[in-house]
Amino acid sequence: MVASSTTAELDRLLSLAAWTSPEAFLAADAPRLAPLWRTLLTTDGSTTLFLQALCRAPITLEQIDQQPARLPPLTGWLELAPGRPVVQRRVWLTGGGRRLALGYALILRERLSPAVQKRLAEGTHPIGLLAEELELPSVRDRLQVGRLTDPALARQFGSSGETLWCRRYRLHIPDAMTAAILEIFSPSLDEYQAP
Repeated sequence: MVASSTTAELDRLLSLAAWTSPEAFLAADAPRLAPLWRTLLTTDGSTTLFLQALCRAPITLEQIDQQPARLPPLTGWLELAPGRPVVQRRVWLTGGGRRLALGYALILRERLSPAVQKRLAEGTHPIGLLAEELELPSVRDRLQVGRLTDPALARQFGSSGETLWCRRYRLHIPDAMTAAILEIFSPSLDEYQAP
């Protein structure tokens, strides 16, 4: 199985971003940003629920693709051997008809429980909320905050800017799933500042 265009795109985006720890981000970049960005980029909770609370509207998952692939190298971030079989998933999180986040997931196939496999195949559930629905505890680790410049991707969010904030982390659901997640956020989230 060769790397698909989705894993190649993911690898490209990961290499474009300047990554830092949450602690370094909070010390250097965060003081210049609104509280919503500081919270969103460093939280270890559900991105979908955060966006729902921020936008005061339901968040919809629009699956772009989901298919089998092989784990790419990803520059040692995951500490997992490349070439392992994964399910790659790419989704938009939308609210009020607007794209709020683009999510990539590489999910180790060998760790998928039958219940999670079935729900993932439906293609309508965010991974974090899926764990909650199935009453499975989840742990996020290796969180890093990034900033990337990609004018074409910014335009897909309807933004004229070029800089996008993002974060990446691993998600562990014991006896069910291990995944690597990249989330890229719309600059339009600035419009949701509380008065």
